Amino acid sequence: MTKKIVVIFLMAMVVLFCGTVWAGEKKGIVSFTFDDDWRSQFSIAFPVLAKYGFVGTVYIYTDAVENNWPGYMTVEQLALLKKSSWEIGSHTKSHSSLTSLETIKQEEELIESQNFLSRFGPIKTLSFPYRHFNEETLKLAEKHYGSFKSAEHKKINLRPFPRFLNDFEINSHTKLEEIEIFLKEAVRKDGWLILTFHEFESESEYSISQKFLGEICEMVKKSGASVKTVSESFEEER
Repeated sequence: MTKKIVVIFLMAMVVLFCGTVWAGEKKGIVSFTFDDDWRSQFSIAFPVLAKYGFVGTVYIYTDAVENNWPGYMTVEQLALLKKSSWEIGSHTKSHSSLTSLETIKQEEELIESQNFLSRFGPIKTLSFPYRHFNEETLKLAEKHYGSFKSAEHKKINLRPFPRFLNDFEINSHTKLEEIEIFLKEAVRKDGWLILTFHEFESESEYSISQKFLGEICEMVKKSGASVKTVSESFEEER
């Protein structure tokens, strides 16, 4: 066997060995989360994620569902998401800024939302409206939920995962390259990137297009990261 052939053979073994090792390693987690219960999350985001075999976590403020407000998801649509392995989380009852309320009213917002949504199973996770919280709000959230979202914007979560979660809010100004930076960091550090979405195909600055969501899904798929709901990500770590 010539020297050149030996070198090629050894290089092939290194590639094969490294490929096997990487295949068994964790490569980070991505969660697709959706705030506010917009109907476009069901009509647009749900089928796009399904195309890639992905699931999401929807954070619901229950006044919109209970009162059948136009433009918001219905109980039946939420039930279908749950049946499709999506997670239902709380976004409070009225979507009020919790820090503007007295303690008893804050707790009512958290409990009443959780009680209404319990028809879909245990409600373990909460997203703070407007990212507003203080020390009192956090203490109340800890009493009723296993995790709560909106600690810091544009920051991944590192192991062991905290109960108070960082996320990355996607809006009409977000660039794909910007998301890619945080996705690569999550993969490299075996961390957890939580992407937060609102509307789709509307004129709101918090809306993005169906095409852009598809591009994000494609990038996540190519990264090799696992896509899990918020509660699944905590369970995976145990």
